[in-house]
Amino acid sequence: MDKIKYEFPEDTKYLKILPIIKGVKGRWIKCFPNILGEVLIVADNKVFDIDLNEIIFPRISNGENIDIGIVQRALNGDYIIAEIRNNGIVPNCFIFDKDRKFKAMFRIGDAVEKLLVDKNYNIWVGYFDEGAFGSDNLSTRGINCFAKDGKLVTSFFGDKRFSISAIDNLNIGDDGIIYICSWDDNKILEIKEGNLRIIEDKIPAGSPDALMITDKYYIKLGAGYRKGDPFQTLEEGAYTSLSLKTGESYNSPNLELLDENDYKIYQTCITVIDRKTQEPYLLQILDENNNPLKMLHGEVYKDKSYYMVDNNIYEITASQILNALNLP
Repeated sequence: MDKIKYEFPEDTKYLKILPIIKGVKGRWIKCFPNILGEVLIVADNKVFDIDLNEIIFPRISNGENIDIGIVQRALNGDYIIAEIRNNGIVPNCFIFDKDRKFKAMFRIGDAVEKLLVDKNYNIWVGYFDEGAFGSDNLSTRGINCFAKDGKLVTSFFGDKRFSISAIDNLNIGDDGIIYICSWDDNKILEIKEGNLRIIEDKIPAGSPDALMITDKYYIKLGAGYRKGDPFQTLEEGAYTSLSLKTGESYNSPNLELLDENDYKIYQTCITVIDRKTQEPYLLQILDENNNPLKMLHGEVYKDKSYYMVDNNIYEITASQILNALNLP
């Protein structure tokens, strides 16, 4: 039997993106946009600015080196550095002032997936599955808000209206509202003045790699939909093509029928959804050589996202996306 192939909707458009930096060397290279409008780069356990100048941090007060996984800034210029994994005992969030003098450290939980800082110096943290489904009493809450002294300000643990498990994406809108999309149930949620509510229950394209929100659109990066059913994720569409019900998983030998390269083409797509009509628009991202650009493990702040692909750094903005689709 032939391998299952993905079919693009007929009205799919394309956007070619050029790298803003080429040939970045190192391991664990990620770009982190922040509230100050900067982009900081983490590579080889070091922090660099966008021009690849190293930003030096001193050893913390107990003399240990920090295993740098995430770096953010606060509005007052403070640096917030987080270690992704944690043993449940030692601190894994470290605060330095704008002159990089050590200020504080505290624990924020294991398996940190996303960390953003809002204008009020609230530190918002989401966790990937090893934390959300693990044994760490902070990480199993799904999403937490910490003050700059490490005090837990807000948590939504035990709220039965929805399932917050692994948080694949977290963003802050221009209005200061926190937006999240949980990995398992694909609801878009907003946190405003300490209250959480569902703003969209079921919308096209499934859980994205990154989420942008504008006043008119939801923008899902790294998430496409199949021809004929925009309310299915490509993953669910692959299941359906195997005569399985949406949401069911497949088992061998069905797995052998999927063309893995083609099946993951949805990671090269952006779905834009009109907030009023829920009408979806599909955009595929191409690199400078007109090859599909996979959007995986990106970082986003407000309307800008950054991806590291083949040692090149790409910036993708909401305005680029909407212009390519001729949307206002």
